[in-house]
Amino acid sequence: MASPAPDGRRLYRYPELPGNTSRDHFRLVSISPEESSWATRLGVRKREGIRGRITVVAIDGRNDYDALSYCWSGHTLSSDARGLQSQVKEPRDIAIDTPDGAGAMGQIIPITPALGMALRYLRDRGAHRPIFIDQICINQGDVDERNRQVGLMGRIYGGCAEVLGWLGPAGAHSASLMVFASRLSRSSVLSKIVGDATDEYGQDMRRAIGRPGRVAEVVSGEVARDEYELRRLVKRFGSALPLKGVLDVFSRAWFRRMWIVQEACLPARLTLVCGRDSCSIHDLAKLHYFFSVRASMSADRLAAGNGISTSDMMSFLSRILAIRKAVVRGGSGDGSNGGGAGLTSRGLGAADLVMALNATNGATAKTAADTKFRATDSRDCIYGLLGLASVSDGAAQSIVPDYNKSVEEVFTEFAALAVRDNVDLLLYAHPERKAMRDLPSWVPDWSSDLTLPASYTASDAGHGFAAGKGTAGDPPSPAVVVEHGNLLVVLGLLLDRAEQVGRCWLEPWVGEEGDYLLPNETEFRSILAFCTEVRSLWEAALRKPESVSVRPEGGIDQAVWLTCTAGLGLLDSLEESILGHPVSGMPFLGFLFKNMIEVAEARSDRNGVRKVAINSQITIILDALYKQNERRCFVTSRGYVGLGPLGMRPDDEVVVLRGSSTPMVLRPGQTVRDAYTYVGEAYCHGVMYGEALRKNGQDGWMTFQIA
Repeated sequence: MASPAPDGRRLYRYPELPGNTSRDHFRLVSISPEESSWATRLGVRKREGIRGRITVVAIDGRNDYDALSYCWSGHTLSSDARGLQSQVKEPRDIAIDTPDGAGAMGQIIPITPALGMALRYLRDRGAHRPIFIDQICINQGDVDERNRQVGLMGRIYGGCAEVLGWLGPAGAHSASLMVFASRLSRSSVLSKIVGDATDEYGQDMRRAIGRPGRVAEVVSGEVARDEYELRRLVKRFGSALPLKGVLDVFSRAWFRRMWIVQEACLPARLTLVCGRDSCSIHDLAKLHYFFSVRASMSADRLAAGNGISTSDMMSFLSRILAIRKAVVRGGSGDGSNGGGAGLTSRGLGAADLVMALNATNGATAKTAADTKFRATDSRDCIYGLLGLASVSDGAAQSIVPDYNKSVEEVFTEFAALAVRDNVDLLLYAHPERKAMRDLPSWVPDWSSDLTLPASYTASDAGHGFAAGKGTAGDPPSPAVVVEHGNLLVVLGLLLDRAEQVGRCWLEPWVGEEGDYLLPNETEFRSILAFCTEVRSLWEAALRKPESVSVRPEGGIDQAVWLTCTAGLGLLDSLEESILGHPVSGMPFLGFLFKNMIEVAEARSDRNGVRKVAINSQITIILDALYKQNERRCFVTSRGYVGLGPLGMRPDDEVVVLRGSSTPMVLRPGQTVRDAYTYVGEAYCHGVMYGEALRKNGQDGWMTFQIA
């Protein structure tokens, strides 16, 4: 018999799923289009009542159902469960019709007001197929069932006909964006670029866009013609882009929810619903490309009330589109055949997914806080991504969701599995950013505001750095062991001990609205102080009688520039600066001082500021420097020069762990028997491409124990 709800109504009693395993069956709910008379008798007002019928189905490749992707707590960033209780007009339960059809026996499943609103809108727009809704279709009171069903999420969302992404009710400007996106999707050139274009075509188009006025030098023929048409399109409609609509839609909580990553990336069809308006993910992909090209042609920024730009808002969509691109569709190209067109993952490892999607491509905790995917339950920082991992990925297959475990247990067990194949996992264990202090020093706190390692970009892990790999592309085995569940034992080389650690570091600069992140005069002086200190430390290192510092071919100016930017260098174009290897720069401090004066003078002239803001050279320099926030220059006792974490101290040790992209900083224990503590990532000039391994060979390996 069903248990009574607090108000006397009966709660729905979930029958056990077949086999008492719930590993190959799941539930669907069919939303009834009309009210039933018993809904009113149960105390649900007729205007608001939602009812439906639950059925159990097997995971067998069928796709005659939909799935709902939504936020439990509401569509706005400020919403929480308590605040939503005031939304008295939204349904807070769904009445479930029993299998025998006895209407009087209808039973209730409590739901959040946010889901109640979504169901009301979906019912009114006409639901044609049964739908999977986790809050209704999983017995939330049964932890064991929840554990097993979470393991099926990837197959459920990947096997459905369509996912409906509920963004919330219409806002003041949301309709304008939905309409603009739908109209923009009719563009043939955008359809070609975003839809059927080959990877080679896409790369050529990016090069063409990055070289305005020099297109003929980098591409020819078809790409050049399409680039011309694309610029015409942007010039014609760029001013019509509803920026307030961008902020209205993309500032919603849905885009920040960790679970939506796999819910949005696995289905062949994804439709985003905002009130009574909707558009497909393909429409938004074209909008995103249009927006990116427009941004490259203009320095305009529109900030939200908290100072977040439209580009920040778009970053969530960027990552979703990137993951969707990394999956292979089995069936037609657009999923329009109506059957069997689900998506399957291609070479996506669980560790890579967790590292990429729990960190953001920014330089500061503030940037990460604004642009990070969030999970209400921190364990879902791991569990929420498993469905995207390749079926051949060992870590993903070894992890069984278990909500009886603590967050610390889940994070540590995952790290112990992942680090065996990728010791770069340690680069995410920022000590300064950890909220959970009980984690081992080498285990990342995925719930904190993490950024990508300073040596990484969103599109390239480590810029080809191979400090612990001998030669890039041929890494030796990391030779990692985890003892007693939390002690990391790994082979590596001890480069040297830090002798001097600089006193200057770059603080995150704010700039002024409209300046495209140009630092103000005070911030520019801070940059100059940092770079000047790097130069003085280089001079000190080169004065050492037996310095191991590699003397750069371009002289000390190149050494200063490469060190200040942790090896990013100053290249011919922004794209090459992000993706390529460092080459000779220019007299860096003189260039920086010259631009500081230009910015100071330009602030009296709005057009002058915009001119400096879109200057390609200063943009490249600032982008490279911005990633080095909160890092300090160091010199070792033998003359190595590099950048280390803000918390680095003299006597810390700079090491190269076997299989790592970059050197790392470890702090020795009080005695030789004590384990090391992980301090952070390092750039060390002259050892970033395996030079230390080739010089020392196998004889230099030693074992590091990190607690």
